Amino acid sequence: MRRQERTHPCKVQLPTSHMSLRMTTLLIPDDVADKLVTLADTGDFQTRLEVAAVFAELKLLREKLGDFWNIGASARGTLSSHATLESGTSIWRLCPTHTYCIALLTLLNGDLHVLDICSEAEVHAKELEYRRIFAPNMD
Repeated sequence: MRRQERTHPCKVQLPTSHMSLRMTTLLIPDDVADKLVTLADTGDFQTRLEVAAVFAELKLLREKLGDFWNIGASARGTLSSHATLESGTSIWRLCPTHTYCIALLTLLNGDLHVLDICSEAEVHAKELEYRRIFAPNMD
């Protein structure tokens, strides 16, 4: 039985052990940006605060291009990793204590990708979903 291939807007090659862990670009797919805008437009006051915090943290991460991009946010508690892709690459939760707006990030080929925006209730299932999406193709 052939495994059905699933794609994601990131469409990137998974990193290998010889690839750099240096961040050069922050990438936010249109569908993820649309999710943030929709949450800000339709959410209550708490949701809007969380969206604003995610935007602020993304701006800080963008300013930290290069090595050690994750140190400051990890120390502040606004970035944590609870899952990995099958390649061993971390899936990062940006603003992990939020209820309605948690960003899922991963570093692929030097680019920091915002994979999705989800709620606290969805975060574990979304991490498992991205683990499957980026799983190596076993033909």
